[in-house]
Amino acid sequence: MKKNTFLKWTGCLILFLCLIGVSSPEEWHIQLGIETPDYDGHGTGYADWYNMAGVKETASRGYDPSDAAEMLPPEPTYIILYFPHDDPAEPDYWPPPHSNLFSYDFRPPGFNQEIWHLEIWNRATSARDLFLWWKNLSNIPFRYGLYLYDETDENYYNIREQDSLRFLMPRGTKKFQLIVRDSVNIGIRILPYRNTITLGERVYFNAFLYEEDGDSFIVQPQWLSSDTCCRIEEPGLVFAVAHGRTTIVADYFGLRDSLFLEVTGSGERYNLELKEGWNLFSMPVLAPNMRKAYCLPFFQGDIYSYNSRTHTFNTADSLRLAKGYFAYAHTDTTLLIIGNPVHAFEFYLEAGWHLFGTISFPISASSIASDPPEALFPHVFWYSPRLRRYEFLESITPGKAFWLFVDRNAWIYLGD
Repeated sequence: MKKNTFLKWTGCLILFLCLIGVSSPEEWHIQLGIETPDYDGHGTGYADWYNMAGVKETASRGYDPSDAAEMLPPEPTYIILYFPHDDPAEPDYWPPPHSNLFSYDFRPPGFNQEIWHLEIWNRATSARDLFLWWKNLSNIPFRYGLYLYDETDENYYNIREQDSLRFLMPRGTKKFQLIVRDSVNIGIRILPYRNTITLGERVYFNAFLYEEDGDSFIVQPQWLSSDTCCRIEEPGLVFAVAHGRTTIVADYFGLRDSLFLEVTGSGERYNLELKEGWNLFSMPVLAPNMRKAYCLPFFQGDIYSYNSRTHTFNTADSLRLAKGYFAYAHTDTTLLIIGNPVHAFEFYLEAGWHLFGTISFPISASSIASDPPEALFPHVFWYSPRLRRYEFLESITPGKAFWLFVDRNAWIYLGD
C-alpha cells in the first residue's frame, strides 16, 4: 500500500513538472567556414566548412568532450579555419595534452560576454580571395549580440546584419575574434512612422533592431497585417487595396513592433493584363506613386518609353499618364493597379510618331481629335503580342497603348 502511494505521488510530481514546464539546457552553436570563390569540390580552390563555436550546459571553458581538434590536410598547400589553443602567450591557451588547434569550441552558458579567438591559416602558394561565412544564427537566443572583430584591420562586424565577409589574404595567418554579448538586443521599430496610407499606394517599411548602446540596423522580420484592406506583397511592402483599418506587425524572434494604418483616399481597381512576349501598354489610372518600383513592383524586366525627338527607346523608372510603353513579359501576367480614373487628355505634340497611352474608359480610335484636324493620321497602330505584329486599332481599352502620327505640330484630344 505504501509503495502504491509513493508511486501515485511520484506520478503526480512528474505530471506537475510537465504542466509547469521545465527549462531545457541552453545549447546553440554557430557554424563557420572559409572558402575561395573558385572552390568546386573537385580539386579546384580551397574550403574548410566544419567549424563550430557554441554553448552547451555540459561544456567547460577548457577542454571537454564537446571540443574537437582540427585535422590538418595531408596536402602541402591548404587554407584552414580553427580555434587556437596551442600558444601559451594567447588568452585561449589550453595546457597539454590538449594544447592544439580545434575545429569545435564549446563553452558553458551564463556569461555576460564570451570571446572565441579564431585564425585563418593560408598555406596556399600565394594570396587568395576568401569568403569567411557563418550560419545557424536562427538557433541562438535573440538576446545575444553577435560580432566579429578583425584584429588585422581593427574592424567590427555585426554578424546578424550579414552572412559573410570577403577579403584578400596573403600567405600566413589572420586573426579574428567572435564576440558574444548577452542581453544586448532590446527591441525593434518599424519605420517610416505613419498612420495613413492612400488607397492604391504601396509603401516600403523597414524594421530596425535596436541595441542597448543605441546602435540600430535593418533586420528581416515576419510581417503581418490584421486586416485584408492592406496586403503584405513582399517583406516590408504594404499595398492598400481597400478602405479600412489595419495593424501592421513586425515580429523578429519574439521582438515586436506594430503600426496602425488607416486607408484613405479614393481610387478604382484595374487589372493590367500583359501577354507573354512584347506588349504595348499604358497606365490606366493615376496611381498614388507612379514609379515602377511602386506601381508595378512585381513586373520582372525593364519598361521602355519612346523619345519622339531622338527616335530612341529608353528605360523608364517612372511612368506617366498618356504615355505608351513597351514591356516584355515572360509569361501571361496580371498586375493590379489602383488609382484615380482619368476622363480626358489633351497634349501638344511635335510632328512625327508618338507612343501614346489612353484614358480610364474605352474609346474608339476615330474619336481621337486634333487641332488642326488634318494633322492627325487617320489610323493608330498597336502591337499584338499573340500575333507578334502591328495591327490597326479600332477600339482602345484602358491599359492599351498605340502609335500615333501627326504630320505637323498639333494639339491631340482624347476623351470628354
